[in-house]
Amino acid sequence: MTWREHNMTKWIVALTALTAIVTSHPSHAICNIKQNESGEVAVLTKKYPRASTRTYKMKGVKYTPLRSANGFVEEGKASWYGRPFHGRKTANGETYNMFRYTAAHPTLPIPSCVKVTNLQNGKSVIVRVNDRGPFRSDLGTDTSDRIIDLSLKAAVALDFRKQGVTDVKIEVMPTEILH
Repeated sequence: MTWREHNMTKWIVALTALTAIVTSHPSHAICNIKQNESGEVAVLTKKYPRASTRTYKMKGVKYTPLRSANGFVEEGKASWYGRPFHGRKTANGETYNMFRYTAAHPTLPIPSCVKVTNLQNGKSVIVRVNDRGPFRSDLGTDTSDRIIDLSLKAAVALDFRKQGVTDVKIEVMPTEILH
């Protein structure tokens, strides 16, 4: 085997190993679900930054983030946010990625895992709250009836990307943080 062939073989082995690692840990697995004696539990396998729990004011409205959201359930409208926010910082300092299962909520603890069910079609997805919102739009859109903003990926999974807004039920999952 020549030096060139030997180097090529090393590269092929390295790329194969890297591909195996990347595909065995899917990028969408932010809140993994496991079953325990009390039911389903969301597991955060990475330590994510927390956001402030101090009361804040946005567009003239005061919000007080919850310190605990055990048993939190809410129904209302969901919208999604995408390209204009992609790459910007979220409330906890992460970079927003519209291709991940994430969400913005005005008061839920960050991070927390939430099961979102589209009440129009019954589809559900688990997202990780890492941002604050939805807030009144500067574009003249009334968002006062919206309870959660979802990433593009979550909107596609719930099948409401084209319509932009849908009726949802959100349920906070009990969460374990493993790190």
